[in-house]
Amino acid sequence: MRSSCLEKKSPRRTLFPAVVRKTFQQHLRAYRLTPREEQVVSQLLQGLTNKEIAARDLITEQTVKDHLKHAYRKIGVHQRIELLARVLGTALS
Repeated sequence: MRSSCLEKKSPRRTLFPAVVRKTFQQHLRAYRLTPREEQVVSQLLQGLTNKEIAARDLITEQTVKDHLKHAYRKIGVHQRIELLARVLGTALS
């Protein structure tokens, strides 16, 4: 048996298929995020952790947190879950 057959896929990676993710990205533009803030928030919507985003973008976790803090302020939220709810609500309405 191949080891890849035994690997579990992370359910968070399938939360936002490409088509849905594109819709969310379009709605993110309404908040006037910088390109980097938009990129970090988009990766957050894909279910990545701060650590995973930092590794993928070759930045520190603190830099990821700073980008998210600025995005939270622009979007008018205080937490990750609020950001997801706001973006989901905007994109689905």
